[in-house]
Amino acid sequence: MEKVGIVLDYPGLKNDPDQAAALTEIMHLVDMAPGVTSDGWSRLTARLFAIDTAMVAVRRNMALMSEADRQSLVLLLQQARTLVTSHRDDELEFAQAALEAHLSQTAPGRERQVWLTAIDALLPSPYRAALVSTKSALSLGATEGLVDLAGLLRDRLLAHLTEGSLQLQPGTPLYLTG
Repeated sequence: MEKVGIVLDYPGLKNDPDQAAALTEIMHLVDMAPGVTSDGWSRLTARLFAIDTAMVAVRRNMALMSEADRQSLVLLLQQARTLVTSHRDDELEFAQAALEAHLSQTAPGRERQVWLTAIDALLPSPYRAALVSTKSALSLGATEGLVDLAGLLRDRLLAHLTEGSLQLQPGTPLYLTG
């Protein structure tokens, strides 16, 4: 039986970037200075960063989308974020299936690329999802706004790395920031 949506065993799994390789490439893509602590980079922070990246892509391209499409996309990404923060990653398949269903009805162009960026954020490997959604979001950015977009993503990445580092400290309450 073929499974639709997120599948844990897919052909590219063996070629997925590892934790360090994905973070290094993402840091390069967003022009982050070396020396930033990476101990907070985990499957959780990578997935949350990927979803945040998709949200940034949606917000920067809202004018391309109808209000109903934008609301649908934002709602699906918020639901995915809630599942991830609840450690229910195995339930992300429904969000990916809904995104794929809508994508099949979307005309080619930048709006379609926004939907693809959201789908990228839900790839089975959180590290690949973070890397691919970053590349997708940056490819959507207008040339004049690319530096601004890279800065926005750099700030989000730094926030997730800091949050992940704080969670590793003993006795620190676990708070997830949005």
